[in-house]
Amino acid sequence: MKTDDEMRKTLKRSDFIAGAVERDGLMTVNFKEVTQWSIELLKETTSPDPTKVFLEVVKGLEPQWTGLTDLPPNGVWHHWIAPGAVIAALRNAGLANMKDEHIVEAVERGALLPGGTCGFLGVCGGYAATGIVIAIVGESTPLNDKERGSAIRAVGEASMSGWDPGGPRCCKRATFHGIETAIKILGEMGYELENTSMQGACEYFGLNEQCLEDDCPYYPS
Repeated sequence: MKTDDEMRKTLKRSDFIAGAVERDGLMTVNFKEVTQWSIELLKETTSPDPTKVFLEVVKGLEPQWTGLTDLPPNGVWHHWIAPGAVIAALRNAGLANMKDEHIVEAVERGALLPGGTCGFLGVCGGYAATGIVIAIVGESTPLNDKERGSAIRAVGEASMSGWDPGGPRCCKRATFHGIETAIKILGEMGYELENTSMQGACEYFGLNEQCLEDDCPYYPS
């Protein structure tokens, strides 16, 4: 099993992912099943608060997890749960005409993002989730003008807001910020959602060996 230092020096993505799979005990996980479980859990939610929806779905996955270890704090599932949570909250609030089919679409788009995109592609899945949400709500396609631009700018706003303290990846930190950015942009579009801020309230810091602790805005104060 590779050490952190060995992983940092593994520049070939496929080798890095293989190392991560071994470290996190993901050999027994069927990610198609996890995607479907996520969709079912998202559809069952009733909260108009995206962060609460996200946390509810993560907790709902824990007893169904088939990995050799407990559900890790980082992983590709954040890429689809994050946009699904915001779309589900919009549906639950009766906003933007969002329905179950839009939740499914958000999850399917998020699932297109492979693991490790932040370090290998320069595109964090938690920030891309913001763009997925705005693209779905704005009915964007590659052939649209303003709608397409809005989705791209949403990812840019999440990525370039200057808030990120740096450090190794943390899927919870990126997801919390991506959801907050989506809520802000949706509010500017006229869709007001409830917003439980996770700043100073993260419950997962003890599970992340690379946690930035006091340097992270979500670390318990």
